[in-house]
Amino acid sequence: MTEKAYNNLRFVEYLARKVALILKNKCPHSRFEVSSENFEFIHKQNAYAFICSDDLS
Repeated sequence: MTEKAYNNLRFVEYLARKVALILKNKCPHSRFEVSSENFEFIHKQNAYAFICSDDLS
């Protein structure tokens, strides 16, 4: 799993949006929230993204 992730690097914002768009296409009438967090070991802060189905255009 880790090797696959290294070969498909994404920012947390892109990952959360991609998952949200997939969910919207599969369940167009559902309401959902997607969050993603990257636990940083080099930087002092973690990267976090959140998107709600209401935010998708």
